[in-house]
Amino acid sequence: MKIALMLAISQLFKNVKINAILTLTLFATSLCLMIVVNYFSDLARVDLYVNENKSLYDKTYSMIRTSELKNYNFSRIYSREELEKNVKMHRFISGNFTNYCAFRRGANPSDLIFGGDSVEFYYCNESFSDLILTGRIMGGRSFEESDFSASSLTSAVAGFGFAEKYSVGDVVDNRYLIVGILKKGANYFNLQHNYYPIDMDNIVFTPLIPDDIDNVNSAFLIDNAKVVLESREDFESINNYADHISMDRFNFANQCELLRLMKSDDRVLVGNEIFFSATMLLILLFLTFVFQKLKFWGRMSELKVHCICGSSLCNIWLAEFLEIAIILLLAASLVFVVNIRFLHMNAVAIAALIICLITYALFCGLMIYNEVAEI
Repeated sequence: MKIALMLAISQLFKNVKINAILTLTLFATSLCLMIVVNYFSDLARVDLYVNENKSLYDKTYSMIRTSELKNYNFSRIYSREELEKNVKMHRFISGNFTNYCAFRRGANPSDLIFGGDSVEFYYCNESFSDLILTGRIMGGRSFEESDFSASSLTSAVAGFGFAEKYSVGDVVDNRYLIVGILKKGANYFNLQHNYYPIDMDNIVFTPLIPDDIDNVNSAFLIDNAKVVLESREDFESINNYADHISMDRFNFANQCELLRLMKSDDRVLVGNEIFFSATMLLILLFLTFVFQKLKFWGRMSELKVHCICGSSLCNIWLAEFLEIAIILLLAASLVFVVNIRFLHMNAVAIAALIICLITYALFCGLMIYNEVAEI
């Protein structure tokens, strides 16, 4: 084993250029593979989630201003007068219908500190707590009615990313009382601009109490609203109130239908990316095979000399296999660093990568064994 390892390291540095090309090729191949697997596993996860919650989404609607469909006027939609109407409409629909919504908090940077760390905070209303948070609680509870009243301590439901540092009942910064911890991998779908899930592992949710409404960007109060409506009269009552406060009337987009349209549009946009990634994957796999063959053939005479000098075929095979194993580890390390820092792909994509790298290593081992047998 020691002889084989020394021989592998010697060969690794002797063929540094072709090994560098092989490492980068495997790195690119691995990224393409993860992109393809990540996309399709996300699709499957979305479909599963929606099927499990179809009864809710069938009656849930987003509100779209009629002016946004034709004559979108950015300065008008976000004028002070219009934002004040958003607040009024939000209070109306929250008081008369089930309206579940969550808003990212960010008005004051000092409000985003949790236990000394800068974190992502979301306000959520009582319906969001009941419909979304309750089924995702690992320990403790979601918010209760009493949590939505002002008090000296603000109740907080923390994502799984905080589970090692905090427990239910902990008081953080003399300001937040942790009442619940979410399950690992918990997510929900905003369905505003795309259908990708929002990962809840590193989010801290706090109740949206009346005093906090001023800290929410008023433009999001309607854009992020998800209203459960049962009948045509419900639609009409919202538009009647919009007329009453001189606001645009609304069209209503059913969440199931919106999801279907988003998926259709996204498949068109991502289709070219998937085709490119799959093509690259096949080309790069072929190139890695060619590089490995060329490298082995170029060393055939050197390996024969090793045999004449007393090295066993087992040591030669092991040295060749260790060399490709080191290259695979380098390529995999690069992939994991890029994924952790930039891509954040799901566990299915990472598992697929590991399985493919192991399969590739075994394939190379078999190929090397056949080549060594010819010496």
